[in-house]
Amino acid sequence: MVRAPGLPPGEEEDRKWLPFNGRSTKHESALYCCGDLSIPDIIVIVLAVTVVVVATIAFIFYRQNRRDRLVRKRWSHISSDLVTQLENNELNVVSLKIDDERKKMKFQIRRAHYDKKIVILKELEHSDGNFNETQMIELNAVMQIDYNNLTKFYGTVKFDEGVFGVFEYGERGSLRYVLNDKVSYPENTFMDWEFKISVMYDIAKGMSYLHSSHIQVHGRLKSTNCVVDNRMVVKVTDFGCNSFLSPGKDLWTAPEHLRRQGTSQKGDVYSFSIIAQEIVLRKSTFYTELCADRA
Repeated sequence: MVRAPGLPPGEEEDRKWLPFNGRSTKHESALYCCGDLSIPDIIVIVLAVTVVVVATIAFIFYRQNRRDRLVRKRWSHISSDLVTQLENNELNVVSLKIDDERKKMKFQIRRAHYDKKIVILKELEHSDGNFNETQMIELNAVMQIDYNNLTKFYGTVKFDEGVFGVFEYGERGSLRYVLNDKVSYPENTFMDWEFKISVMYDIAKGMSYLHSSHIQVHGRLKSTNCVVDNRMVVKVTDFGCNSFLSPGKDLWTAPEHLRRQGTSQKGDVYSFSIIAQEIVLRKSTFYTELCADRA
């Protein structure tokens, strides 16, 4: 080995010693560079790798335990002693006008008293109260919903007739019932344009919250599944519980879901547009003046 050319005589420069041919080899250059970046850079690299490894392990652990957390019981069966069913003559009977004034459909809603208020009892079909994992996840998701434009779910109750979900009650009935009642809700007062926009806005807020929740999709949105309370606030109901309730296939259902099974947020938007037409015209779904003339 000789000193690098150009160094003053007598100066010690151990770092600059070169091979005999005056050039360092590729291996020696690599070692020199690594030694030059040493301590602080290695610490940063080690810390970065450690953070990535810990984050990956935490994510895997979270994914593995997420389903267990969802299954964990957050609701409870309500004792049947706390829920008092109303007599048969007190059932809320709603008249639905689907095609025209000559065609009417009637169905009964089971009501009860719970916690000093009237509630709706909705039968949970295909269940004896021993819920499987999927059903528990759905009930937990519905239980967590707490929003002004979505009906509240209080729990489940078991009677001799079956197992029922206990839901918040809309005192003024369904939106379809309110739209049909032109005596109690005349066009120039409750149903002016300001009120119609307010009704559509209530539904839009409820659906926006629902789409951003764990439930994500309604799948059965229609004017009969929107209820009105005493303050004339519209609330969306009948969401979730897909293991107990089948997806809707009726005049409010998007065409792509009529042809095949399934639900989607885009399908909910289609259903909302049909409801908006009902609100604006106060007529049945797909009403046109041509259909009115034929009738």
